[in-house]
Amino acid sequence: MKIQFTVFANLDAAVNAPEYRELIDHCPDATLFNDWPWLSTWNAHLVCDQRVFLVGRTHEGQLVAFLGLRISDELMHGVPAKVARLLQYPWADRVGLLLHAAYLHEWEAMLDYLDALSTDWDVMVWGQWCDSQGLRERALVWSQKKNAWLHSVLTCSCPVLFINGNSEDEMIASYPSKMRTDLKRRRKKLEQMGAEIKHFRPNQNDAVALVEALKNSEAQSWKGDEGVGIFTHPQGAAFFADVAQRLAQEGQLDVALIYLEGQLASYRFGFYYRKRFLDYSVAYLPEHNKLALGRILLDEVVLSAAREGYEAVDASRVGSTTKHILLERTDQLIPHWRLYWFNKNTKGLLLKGLVTVGKPLAKRARLKLRELRA
Repeated sequence: MKIQFTVFANLDAAVNAPEYRELIDHCPDATLFNDWPWLSTWNAHLVCDQRVFLVGRTHEGQLVAFLGLRISDELMHGVPAKVARLLQYPWADRVGLLLHAAYLHEWEAMLDYLDALSTDWDVMVWGQWCDSQGLRERALVWSQKKNAWLHSVLTCSCPVLFINGNSEDEMIASYPSKMRTDLKRRRKKLEQMGAEIKHFRPNQNDAVALVEALKNSEAQSWKGDEGVGIFTHPQGAAFFADVAQRLAQEGQLDVALIYLEGQLASYRFGFYYRKRFLDYSVAYLPEHNKLALGRILLDEVVLSAAREGYEAVDASRVGSTTKHILLERTDQLIPHWRLYWFNKNTKGLLLKGLVTVGKPLAKRARLKLRELRA
């Protein structure tokens, strides 16, 4: 059955919440960052950017494909360009492309339709893309046949710890002995200090005060000092205040906290989706940096997840060079991809050269220089 594709400039005109969430249910790679509360809230907070919503429907009107893009003027690798990105950028940790599992055969037709739109931007970037259905490989094969300029890069491999129905005691027994001893010692020390440690899913009424407490704690941490926190800038702070309430209403807000002497000393701010804890942001007060509070909180999440029937604890996202401490517990990884789709204009050609040739050469040069210095 063929899909009819249409483009809209407005989210509300493109889809409604019930049909969108029905599509999500049929997309195995969909994440919380695809889901309606996150998408619609961030869409409401976006300013200035042009938006494109590609919608695919059957002849009967069933929604079976969706792609939301934001288009803005950016300086990419020193080149001023019109860049199309996934709508959820920059706050989404992991995003799946939404194509109903029963209509995967229409993927190339969807790419054909996007190809006709590609003159609207110099480059399109799908960042933090996860794909377990072979769509990336098929897109690259399609690009060779169509002579389209697609390029994909593995940006990170994100660790996931599967609980597999294990009890709390079974999870503890699975730890390496050194880790088990270290965690026990650190927990005992915190207990002697009167620490309160908890992992829970707050309700909507609790969300406002919680976000304010997290914001204040982040501001006192190194993230606040370096201006890299999720609450640092007004737009981010306003978005997370709103989306936290939306997610709490859905039972999707998930946090772990440590209080010392009545003060919030550390937190892991995350989400609950498809029976997984998604570890989104962590911070701690600098005066407690020797207590390994982040490590204790992750352990609390793992043990609580085992008690409460979670299926997994998921790092959600990691940097290209940073390591998540969940790697100490698992070797199960989810690859995150970045796909570039360059327009065949002057800027597209220039960006293609910079991304596919210039960046790899610069990276190799930096590594060589590091080796020489060592």
